[in-house]
Amino acid sequence: MSSPRQRNAKRPRTDDTPHENSELQRDTNFWFEDGNVVVVAQQTAYRVHRGVLSRHSETFSGLFTLPRPVDGTSDEMVEGCPVIRVTDSSHDFKQLLHALYDGLGYMDSVPELERNSMYASLARLGHKYELSAVFSAALQRLRATFTDDYKVWRGFWARSSCNRSIGISPIEAVNLFRTTGQNNLLPTALYHCTLRPIAALLDGERRADGTLEQLSREDLGRCLEARNVYKTRGAHFWSQPWQPRIFVEEPPPDCTSWDLCKRSITATREYPLTMSSRLLLNVFLIVKYHEEIVQSGLDEECLCGACVDRVSDEIRRLAEAQWDALPKALKLTDVVTEWPRTVPSQ
Repeated sequence: MSSPRQRNAKRPRTDDTPHENSELQRDTNFWFEDGNVVVVAQQTAYRVHRGVLSRHSETFSGLFTLPRPVDGTSDEMVEGCPVIRVTDSSHDFKQLLHALYDGLGYMDSVPELERNSMYASLARLGHKYELSAVFSAALQRLRATFTDDYKVWRGFWARSSCNRSIGISPIEAVNLFRTTGQNNLLPTALYHCTLRPIAALLDGERRADGTLEQLSREDLGRCLEARNVYKTRGAHFWSQPWQPRIFVEEPPPDCTSWDLCKRSITATREYPLTMSSRLLLNVFLIVKYHEEIVQSGLDEECLCGACVDRVSDEIRRLAEAQWDALPKALKLTDVVTEWPRTVPSQ
């Protein structure tokens, strides 16, 4: 809607229902003088337009058409506007109003580290209020972090490090995808959970609005079991591309400097002794470091092109195998029945 917003720091007048509304705090960004309904989330009041909300959502339209008491004894009013109370957090509801009034492009205007949390808020309320455009746009953006597309997944980790924040608790993401039926996004969301500290998995983590998100008992069990598997697998995954069997104890036919290549391969194979346990949990991040080492070896002429090709092929094969097995590793094959597998390397 194009109407200018009128800001006023005063508390909403409460003459109509003083006991009900004495503690309400007016949101100055969404308090329109020509608004005709007051929506209250927690104790924050938003004076907005029925037409805007109803235009996008039949759920809102239904709320506004509910019969009201004839005698007005329990009819809650603020400045002559009927009050609708919702059970959402004020944080989430304000994000929704931004999307409805400022357009979906608003999603891309917030700081990057806050975006995934905002997308989750919009997906949650978009699903609840049947706002299909809002839900789809938010979900599409969440798929850059939680995905069932292997190319997107590889690209995500290629830009990552051990300390990179994804701007959202993966526990919140798991619960959101459970609620909204996005089962194909559960494997990567639960995988992100396995990378969190055990205390965070046991105690839960708070989302941006302060709500505590905890895994179900079943999902917690999945994560704890997978952590043990991936920690063991990570050490093997690091050294496996560099094992002598990959080279059949002999250099590739086109190797031009086997003595030098062999020393580099042996040194890399022994490196896991100094790796952090946090890195060992993340087999996909190990792929990134593998590829960086291979490129470095080529740049510094510690590995010849033929040996680089052979190691790179093994790295790619191992990474694709981990992706293909993700639903099984996290015991999700009962709900993830059509997992997009990788195209076998040629």
